[in-house]
Amino acid sequence: MAYVIADGSISFCDLGRIATGVKEALFEQPGAGPRTAEYFALRALRDTDTWPCSNLALRRELLADPMVKVSTVELNERSARLQPWRAYVARFLWRKAYSESQAKETST
Repeated sequence: MAYVIADGSISFCDLGRIATGVKEALFEQPGAGPRTAEYFALRALRDTDTWPCSNLALRRELLADPMVKVSTVELNERSARLQPWRAYVARFLWRKAYSESQAKETST
């Protein structure tokens, strides 16, 4: 990641489209997929509408039965009502999942 930023492969010039442009550039990098791009946009770029719906913890928190097959497209459609604040919801759900896992560990 640092190499492609340093060599100029990813441009940070257009502040209006920075998150979209960076995510698109990340998709072109070997080994970087949607999860990497969305997580980078959420953490490094502070994109408030990033929605890493392929993340397993988020899928578990969003679905009553995490074993049910739901496509990424469907999860994105379900999250549309949360726009433009989906990144905050993702961070809340991650924190909730972490807290619940810690509670289970201490109770056993």
